[in-house]
Amino acid sequence: MVDLFSLEQLSLPLAIRDEDTFANFLAKGNEMVLSMLNGMWEVDKGDVYFLFGANSSGKTHLLQAACHDASQRGMRAIYFPARELIRLEVEILQGCETLDLVCVDDVEILLGDPEWELGLFTLYNRLKDSGKTLLISSACAVTQLNCQLADLKSRLQHGVGLRLLEPDEHQKAEIFQFRARLRGLEVTEEVMTFIMRRSQRSLGDLLHVLQKLDDVSLSAKRKLTVPFVKQSLGW
Repeated sequence: MVDLFSLEQLSLPLAIRDEDTFANFLAKGNEMVLSMLNGMWEVDKGDVYFLFGANSSGKTHLLQAACHDASQRGMRAIYFPARELIRLEVEILQGCETLDLVCVDDVEILLGDPEWELGLFTLYNRLKDSGKTLLISSACAVTQLNCQLADLKSRLQHGVGLRLLEPDEHQKAEIFQFRARLRGLEVTEEVMTFIMRRSQRSLGDLLHVLQKLDDVSLSAKRKLTVPFVKQSLGW
């Protein structure tokens, strides 16, 4: 049986970000994906959902949001980042079929390793038999996965495939400003334009900038202006 206590002993970082909820996900262009994930509990249990999209398209946000949603419904869920799982023994998956939802982020990191492929295949079967849900994310579609275990790839192909579209530049700015408002920060169009011109353009990089600005503005008790942003970020 896997529980949070034993997982913490293995030093697996399982922290779910408080702000990563379905309500905080700007779904422009991805409304169907959000609707499907919101409705997971209203369909037959035992399904596997395969969410794929480019880096920084919001996959981690949605997997963690699904865990929040399950918890709010009185269910038990766990989030596994594959980049951490790969450092551990595959036995960590044993007992997960007792949970209502298991999320595996960036599954492609585990594939190509026979032990992990067999472990995921076993996990899939046990969750299916228990009527529980498996939610997996990847940077590519199932057909492009480097999966050597044909039975595992076949099971994933028969799951619910959800393609997550990457936000365009305008949407990234909207997401930045939206997430800033959640933190109590006002980002004017002038400041946003400056940040978009100077920062790396991936959503992950932009949200990292937001975290830095949140920290420094809180300690300095100052509003976000172009001079302040420039000074704070060394631009």
